[in-house]
Amino acid sequence: MRINYDLVRKILISVADSDIHQDISNYNICIGEDTDVVGWHIGKLIEAGYLKGINSSTKTEPYDYICVELTYSGEQFLNKIENNQLWAKIKKNLGDNSVSITFKAIELTYNILR
Repeated sequence: MRINYDLVRKILISVADSDIHQDISNYNICIGEDTDVVGWHIGKLIEAGYLKGINSSTKTEPYDYICVELTYSGEQFLNKIENNQLWAKIKKNLGDNSVSITFKAIELTYNILR
């Protein structure tokens, strides 16, 4: 599976906008999305340092995360991609220049465009 950066953005926004008293998991954010796909992306966001959470995966539920929270780095990254117009410009710029979309490429493009 490849990272879907639109889903990454949606996950980060959902986590940031959640009630502080809500236990956030891949089952109660991004309603309407496949929970395994959301969970897989949460795992990638944890690896990247943008989220923290508890891996509650089992053999039958391999992509389960609970107590998901935004990290400081995640908050900074989200600030760069939250604006719809800027997000569209970043994706267009990366596509126009045949640059693979990665977390680092998004951050560097943001710095160029702002």
